[in-house]
Amino acid sequence: MSINQDRASVEAYAQWLLRLLDLKKVSKARRINARTSLERLDAHRVPLDHFKDAIPFDSEAALNWRGAEHGDQPADVFTIATPADVDNRLNVATVQRCNDPGQEDDGRMLLRRVRLVKRPLFPVPRAARYVVELATLAVTDEDRGVAETRVSYFGSDGTPGGLFANLVSGEPDAQATLMLRIAFGLQFMRHYDWHVRVQGPKGTGLLIPATAAGCRNLLKERDLTEGEVRRASLVHLVAEHQRRKPSAPTGSTDPADLAWVREHSRGRRQFTWNGMIGEVLPAQDVLDRIATKA
Repeated sequence: MSINQDRASVEAYAQWLLRLLDLKKVSKARRINARTSLERLDAHRVPLDHFKDAIPFDSEAALNWRGAEHGDQPADVFTIATPADVDNRLNVATVQRCNDPGQEDDGRMLLRRVRLVKRPLFPVPRAARYVVELATLAVTDEDRGVAETRVSYFGSDGTPGGLFANLVSGEPDAQATLMLRIAFGLQFMRHYDWHVRVQGPKGTGLLIPATAAGCRNLLKERDLTEGEVRRASLVHLVAEHQRRKPSAPTGSTDPADLAWVREHSRGRRQFTWNGMIGEVLPAQDVLDRIATKA
């Protein structure tokens, strides 16, 4: 996979974001299920900003700079972690084009947020040690900018490798379990991945996983600010190194004339891209390492 192909993928996701920002109407799902004619318990309105910082997740165009740099195809981030492993902080959103023939959402653009909650929006008849909320924003009409939201709840007793069960029907759900496992993986990867955040005025936006090199290549075409003739440098890391003291003679290699410079970060983090607000987010692992160095 080439850098140009990856950049094209980012452009495609940027177009998705622009469509999301142009939504004219966001409503709750229809109360009556058209296929079963039964009342839906999951027909609840969810605010649009609830889906901010969604991570692109698509089998055909998923952006994975780490894989691109090694010539590998992007793969799903998967883990067998349980809710207890993330200390009740699971909170991950993904955006993708649904490709599930025969299903109501086939062909739609979907945003899904998976998070651990203590109090569901509606009463569920089943008890569970861990309750996972799956909130979905489905763009039902892209031309008219119409979308709907709905919510489902799944439970787990914390057993490693066990399936999550739908807390309304009580039935184990293998597809939802896979989605939740991927969400756990994305949650863990957030600590080690760099990200590029692109968002608009309504609070929705994309959080694109990257590496430091990926951020640099991705943002070569970022907008120039008014009055600039050269793009301002974005955040970058300065490795630990030795430098000669200003008072030292030129060319001196005397240890007394040298000083150690700690690893640190420099540069601007905010930028604009295609008219949208953006920010480079260094990996938290890197920031923690810099902060803890004496």
